Amino acid sequence: MRNRIGRRVPLQDPRQERLADLYPTPYQTPGFPRHEPSVRTRYSPPVDPLFVAFRILQVMFVAMPIGAGMDKFFHLTANWDHYVSPVVPFLTQIRVHEASLLIAPLEIAVGLMVAFKPRIGAIAAVLLFAMLTMNLFITPGQIHIAFLHLCLCLNAIVLFILSRKR
Repeated sequence: MRNRIGRRVPLQDPRQERLADLYPTPYQTPGFPRHEPSVRTRYSPPVDPLFVAFRILQVMFVAMPIGAGMDKFFHLTANWDHYVSPVVPFLTQIRVHEASLLIAPLEIAVGLMVAFKPRIGAIAAVLLFAMLTMNLFITPGQIHIAFLHLCLCLNAIVLFILSRKR
């Protein structure tokens, strides 16, 4: 069969057209032309949702440890000495403030590792947040923050899994 211009048109089964008229999809209204709605234009490249999730986690694990590490030096948002367990100075003979100052460059290094080598940085972030979670679980009155750090540790595992595919 040919259209008015002369191009060949595939034959359509009239039964399928009647069924489509009886049961329209949520995007179709009877009597209007049938087409698939699309947000993308024909020139935009397809977006991989796993890559988007990877980038969101990567940006989060770059900005957050670097920001928290810098803040440990300046104490702008919190007094970080309250988040160090009393067990740490007892075991290491290091004062609480010195312990938080030793963790700060470690957090900054983890943020930079995630920025430039996401796969290795994700492993370092898992270890960092596991260490911080254990510290907060034994700190009196900080269990709610320990659970938040546990969630960050699990998100770092997801970052590692997503970075393996990049």
